Amino acid sequence: MTLACDLAAAAWAERVAGAGKGADDLLVVLVGSTVGAGLVVSGKLHEGASGAAGDLAHVKVHPNGRICACGQRGCLDAYASAPSLAAWARDDLRIAAAAARASGKQPGIGRRLLDHAGGDPERITAAAMERAAHEGDELSSRLLDEAARLLGQAVANLIIALNPERLLLGGGLLSGSPRMRRTVIEAVEQNLSRAARAALHIGAPALEEDAAVVGAALIAREALSR
Repeated sequence: MTLACDLAAAAWAERVAGAGKGADDLLVVLVGSTVGAGLVVSGKLHEGASGAAGDLAHVKVHPNGRICACGQRGCLDAYASAPSLAAWARDDLRIAAAAARASGKQPGIGRRLLDHAGGDPERITAAAMERAAHEGDELSSRLLDEAARLLGQAVANLIIALNPERLLLGGGLLSGSPRMRRTVIEAVEQNLSRAARAALHIGAPALEEDAAVVGAALIAREALSR
């Protein structure tokens, strides 16, 4: 299955057998190696004209911002996916190191993060950033919080447009980063209109890694029974 199909299947699985059970208007946002959403609208999967509905990864959050794997700049995926977060931290560490060399000083940021990466910037991961932030690492805290705010803003905009009754926030990155998850929820709530917030319940997916497989099986069974 393509990523878009995986997300749609995951959303359907949550709607039929998971934390979105019974919700006719459901938004499932999964954040890990990329950022995406599965949509259930009026009790039916909404995949869009070309199957790309819910492609949060390429929503623009920073004009002329960081370059994305898609070749464009400022996409949410360039900030809030796990690989991009790690790359962002490496870039900021390189900039800080260059500035320190120019001034004849030792770099002052990201020391705890580098410790968690064994001193090798190429081994930095989003998980290492979460651990370092918990220990007070300023760079890790700043980047995790900024990525979460951007993600929360993008999700809030989608909620305002679709007015779902339930939002499920999950995926490997949010599951492994309580700090980021809290900040995403705060940003969603801060950016929602009163009308969109009135009926919304925010939770976590119940099926997680099994959701896409379960959803695909459910969709295939329903297609055969028609």
